[in-house]
Amino acid sequence: MDAVSKNRQTQDTLQALAAHWFPHVRLAGSRELTEGYFNASYVLTWDSGDSVILKIAPSPQIRVMTYEQQAMAHEVRCMALLRRQPELPVARVLAWDRSHRYCDADCFFMTALPGQSLSRLKAELPPEQLADLQGELGAMNALINQIPGPVFGYWGQPACQSADWFTAFGAMLQTALADCAAVSLDPGTTWAELRCLLQQTRGSFRPVTQPRLVHWDLWDGNVFVQAGRISGLIDFERCLWADPLMEVGFRSYNQDPAFLRGYGLTAFDCRQQCRILWYDLYLYLLCAMEGRYRQYPDDGTERWACDHLPQTLERLRHASALASQASRK
Repeated sequence: MDAVSKNRQTQDTLQALAAHWFPHVRLAGSRELTEGYFNASYVLTWDSGDSVILKIAPSPQIRVMTYEQQAMAHEVRCMALLRRQPELPVARVLAWDRSHRYCDADCFFMTALPGQSLSRLKAELPPEQLADLQGELGAMNALINQIPGPVFGYWGQPACQSADWFTAFGAMLQTALADCAAVSLDPGTTWAELRCLLQQTRGSFRPVTQPRLVHWDLWDGNVFVQAGRISGLIDFERCLWADPLMEVGFRSYNQDPAFLRGYGLTAFDCRQQCRILWYDLYLYLLCAMEGRYRQYPDDGTERWACDHLPQTLERLRHASALASQASRK
């Protein structure tokens, strides 16, 4: 996907970065990785034949959504945490350049992971193999969510952090609406309405007491597969400390039974179902405006999200009305 957030660099810049961080090898070639939607990424190949991945953050001149600010710092820290889990196939960060000496943004080098993305392979795989991979992904996602955190919210964004998940999520939601307004997107609701609905469903958030690491973006493009097994998990810039039900595998449109079995959660109580709806809404808000910030060449992502927003809002209004009635009994 083409996007203005992709901070593409010249061959001379790639050469300068490689020479600075890896002075004992010579850059023999480079190739841009084009599957991502946000950062610019390259495969750099040394004269030895070995390869590394270089990931470059958007230019500071490019406007991004609030939750994407400092995203590369989030990713590097998250990868360091996950490297402590030997069961998780996560690349090792080799160097992190925040100097802006060679390009105008942060960047980092990491080891290359084997295999191809599940999104690229999916159409060729038989159903039983896909189910096995989804089960394996569910188990890996559960391992990620076992990692506790100090506070709810995004790394490096104090305005969206709290010791209380309800408060942190409310701040995240309010910020998303402000970001919608900044690009003239009407989401079909207001913060006044959502704040009221949140308050009415506050009891659904009470069971979430421990911040957990949430990847939040484990869609097929961020899962690598080799020889019928998951060989890599990538793109951790959207990680946050949150309720594990925020994971993409729990979205209402994406609940794969094999993933749920692998994760170990196959049924949801009424409070979990309510939170899932809130997280659906939050994701749709972000996806609806994403293309406007990144200037995608088409509006397919926005139309998809805006098609889902009204129904999700109605379901939340219904859940809020039920919660309000129950509280009066």
